Amino acid sequence: MLPLSYLLSLLFVALAAAWKFFKSPSLAEVPMESSYLPFFGSAFGFAAAPAAFLRRCQERWGNVFKVLLAGRTIVFFTAPEHVALVLKTKALSFHPIVQEICVTAFGHEPEFAVPTNWHYREVHALFTRHLVNSGGLDPLVQSTSVHQQAFLRPHVEAGGRRPLFSFVRQGLFEANSRALFGVAFCDRYAELLDNYIAFDESFPILASGIAHHPMLTPLTLTVVLAYRGLAAGEAIAQSFCDAIENPSLMDGCSQLLRDRNKLFQEMAKETAARNMAGTQLALVWAANSNSVPTAFWTIYHLLAHPAAWAAVVAEVQACLPKHDFDACSSWSKDALDQCVLLGSAIDEALRLGSSSLILRQAVADVSVIVDKVLHNDSSKHHEWDRRRPVPLARGERIAMFPALQHMNAALFDAPEAFRFDRFVHATKSQRDALRPFGLGSTLCPGRFLAKYQIKSWIALMIQLMPNVRLVPGGAPAAFDKGRVGLGVYPPMADDAFIEFDALATSA
Repeated sequence: MLPLSYLLSLLFVALAAAWKFFKSPSLAEVPMESSYLPFFGSAFGFAAAPAAFLRRCQERWGNVFKVLLAGRTIVFFTAPEHVALVLKTKALSFHPIVQEICVTAFGHEPEFAVPTNWHYREVHALFTRHLVNSGGLDPLVQSTSVHQQAFLRPHVEAGGRRPLFSFVRQGLFEANSRALFGVAFCDRYAELLDNYIAFDESFPILASGIAHHPMLTPLTLTVVLAYRGLAAGEAIAQSFCDAIENPSLMDGCSQLLRDRNKLFQEMAKETAARNMAGTQLALVWAANSNSVPTAFWTIYHLLAHPAAWAAVVAEVQACLPKHDFDACSSWSKDALDQCVLLGSAIDEALRLGSSSLILRQAVADVSVIVDKVLHNDSSKHHEWDRRRPVPLARGERIAMFPALQHMNAALFDAPEAFRFDRFVHATKSQRDALRPFGLGSTLCPGRFLAKYQIKSWIALMIQLMPNVRLVPGGAPAAFDKGRVGLGVYPPMADDAFIEFDALATSA
């Protein structure tokens, strides 16, 4: 029999361990949301209903707390006041996250994918010049409009029924790609769309790095999907390697791509073509991954609300000149700017469908001072985030989830409802809360082009498909929650159909 002193010692150790495990977080610790699944943690609960999940955590822990999501512990900052706080904290950087995604998803070598490298800065300077400044933006908007019209013509002449998401994806992708990379390049690499679809469907797995986790065997579905996406990404990258070695393959491309190709000639002196091709792969993905679902949801909601559709149709007819197939006419961004109801409908679709996580990583040990009283109750858990700095160790990641404010009933009346004109007379607080494109230095440079492309596409559908309608009887479209954190949700299934009458055009 064991001595009594030994048994008492064991009991003391067990009680101490239990107290440490079950005790409430101290005021020197960030509270941790409990979970029972190894590795995955709260990933499934978060993905199923992210805003509701985070609000439950807020009620339990206050506005700052930790959550285990698929093998990584994330510190969530959930109050609106935290945005400025995070942006001004220099020790919280997006660079390590960019570097990781560039390696795991786009195939860059680690030493190439460093955001402080000169070529990274030069590539992003081109985005500002061509996608933010109006002088570079307008030619792309008009070119995209022409290519959208060319795609739509045979469909308009035939009429019939189409699955809405696939139809929008093919049309936007082909028009975007031809406007950016040139018709010759896109015709030569006709499998570009199929490879993009395979890559995009695997992107959540690739970006997370889960496929390389030792807990997953090579035969798991996750790894199989990742390999499929990697193969598709490599096929796209190879086409760009060809064009880097033979720039004539991109004859007729946009000025943005001509300037990028010149930059690549300089970069070729010190890096492999595959690294530059990975940058092009990233552009293909970024140009379509959020634009396509945003266009889908805008059209779907408008067609599901006949009064909203009628108002937008009247606006387009009043503000935009009629397109002429034979003249290859196009709309400028100034003309599209007049469609304020359509712009509001796009913003409303973004408010409802955006699921972006804004991520930062601590590049040094830092304490973020939360110096405002963010709660009115005296819960001991809530005392934590108004009395103490938030300690973050180097390498820890923090996240903000803008959709938490998108669904805030104090900001947006009936936040679950689609109101196409909600943003026509939006307050500053409402506009500040709408953050589908990120914030600060990581604000998406393609945000203006994306909205103009979507406006142009919907306006063309209005003009060329005057009787377009949703096919009745289908189940309501639902979000694919597997994309949480990566932008705008695509639909779970491609089962929403539109139909339209054939429109006679001149030969």
